[in-house]
Amino acid sequence: MSFSIMVYFTFISLSFSDDVVKITKESVKISATLQATSILILAFVVLFMFYANAFFIRKRKKEIGLYNILGMKKSELGILFFLENLILGMIALFIGILLGQLLSKLFAMILLSAMRIQGVAHFRLSLHAVNQTVLVFLFIFLFLSVQNASLVYRYKLVDLFKATGSGNRLPKNSVSSSFLGLLGILLMGAGYYIALNIGDFIGLAENSSVQWLLALLLIILFFEILGTYLFFNSFLAFLIRLRKKNRGTYYKGMNLITTSELLFRFKKNAISLSTIAILSAVTLSAVGGAGAVYTFSIRQIAATASFDFNYESSDTKINQTFKETLKKYPEFPIKDSVTSTYKVIEGTYIHFINHKKVTEYFNLMKESDYNQTVKKSNYGKPIELKNNQSVVYLIRDYFPALFNDPIGTEIAIKQLGKSLEVQEIRGNIPYNQFATSGDILVIKDDVFKQVIEPITTYQKTGINIENYKESGKLATEMDKNLNDEKMVFLPVKDNNIYQQPRTLYSSKYWVEQDLNASMGFMMYISVFLGLVFMIATGSIIMLKQLAEAEEEIENYLILKKIGVTYQEIKRSIYKQTAFVFLLPIVIASIHTYFAIKMMSIILNNNWIYTLLICGSFIFIYFIFYLFTARAYNRIVNRRMTAKL
Repeated sequence: MSFSIMVYFTFISLSFSDDVVKITKESVKISATLQATSILILAFVVLFMFYANAFFIRKRKKEIGLYNILGMKKSELGILFFLENLILGMIALFIGILLGQLLSKLFAMILLSAMRIQGVAHFRLSLHAVNQTVLVFLFIFLFLSVQNASLVYRYKLVDLFKATGSGNRLPKNSVSSSFLGLLGILLMGAGYYIALNIGDFIGLAENSSVQWLLALLLIILFFEILGTYLFFNSFLAFLIRLRKKNRGTYYKGMNLITTSELLFRFKKNAISLSTIAILSAVTLSAVGGAGAVYTFSIRQIAATASFDFNYESSDTKINQTFKETLKKYPEFPIKDSVTSTYKVIEGTYIHFINHKKVTEYFNLMKESDYNQTVKKSNYGKPIELKNNQSVVYLIRDYFPALFNDPIGTEIAIKQLGKSLEVQEIRGNIPYNQFATSGDILVIKDDVFKQVIEPITTYQKTGINIENYKESGKLATEMDKNLNDEKMVFLPVKDNNIYQQPRTLYSSKYWVEQDLNASMGFMMYISVFLGLVFMIATGSIIMLKQLAEAEEEIENYLILKKIGVTYQEIKRSIYKQTAFVFLLPIVIASIHTYFAIKMMSIILNNNWIYTLLICGSFIFIYFIFYLFTARAYNRIVNRRMTAKL
């Protein structure tokens, strides 16, 4: 409870922090986002608090009944429970705010570090954050206190002493149940297959790949949700029954008791366990997906601006303005410089995605120019064309999963009067993604010279400067003088051919700052939301298991009386708890693996870093399992010792 209050207070405190808002105001607006995130955190916290409160109410029914028998009035009991719950809530609130305040500077520095922003957040107490946190949680605690106080009026005395558990009945064995269980496995397997072969399935679409991709994602989601539900409701019972038929192991040691108890538990908790598995998979996939998008976006910095500055040097005004502005800052001398010439032509080919004949404007680039930009910018890999008929296709938005194999595709060049064959396709556009009027075809230098009458010709220049990290003022003035948002179209008007405008100038500094800030902020929020959700769901499973421990004491007492040792009971408890506690996260982890694998295929991204992030969250569940199994064993053994 105190942890959740601490996280909520921290987010509210950061949203009211003048230091953080001032430092990040030029990169990303965080105040409103932190406030919105705190609402999501509050939703998780409220769900957990209501579940935990219901758990403790069930545990204290007999205690209330005993107080009634001893002569306490219902009004006195109501006041007692009201004040008890309110006082405990206020203590948790005080501890949570205290911890949040002590760690506020640490969390602020973690946020700034994630956003890669230089700055210092001072240690200050935000009265706005304190007031909002106190008001919100005071209202929640008052509501729960009233709910607890009303308990003494909702139940009759005889109801308070009734057993809280229901009788254990073996789930029915039926053909339909077995069929549904196997269907669940098939649905999950089908979802995994589509995820791993997402590129092939996208290729089935004739027109819009984006809509078809969204449809495929919904199909995968439906298969996994329904498959998970059937897995916990039918397949596990089917699997355990198969194990019972192996009499060699079934009658060995405590296996008979453990197997039967697992059947009862899965029957009782199937819906909640499947829900937890699905929600955990969504959480892990969201956190892992945020990590994948983060690494993809950081990689896009070079794609957006592979040089510190790039501009259209064939434009006399742009060229002059750039040089005059740079002269004002002698502390930033030019370290590297390269200039490339482009010729715009018409090309016709069979499209890689929809397989239709299309005509587009292409930018021809010499092989030597491209290799020179790679050398100076360290972005991309050098090209070695096989012959004069070969071409390397450079495309702005290159996602391998969306493309069929383009190798060997012929592109008919109108200005050459012949076709060139695609040797390779890449996503590495020199200078920046929007520096050219469409996609680029890298060709041999000799073939480039043969294009005498292109639609237009222009030059791009890229430079790297010394002391780039401190060049914020230079980048700001360059952006202002050169109008960094200005784009131009080709000097032709053909409504049958789509035109892609190109930029006249761009700089890396602010692109890098904005991407680092926005992606770092996204990761910060994703990790904390995931952490709160994981702890909340882990706590819910723990409470369910501890509630069952109270109900199963009599069963374990019978086992003890017939000669089962404490060590055998302990092993049985740890084994059953492992199945019930860890199985949802194992299924969630498998779902997450395939989700992240699919995302890495679509984004052409390295997914190992993402799996490490998810692995750290899974470790949290394992810690919960160890605490739960230990607490379960302690409850059972202490009660048995007291009764024997």
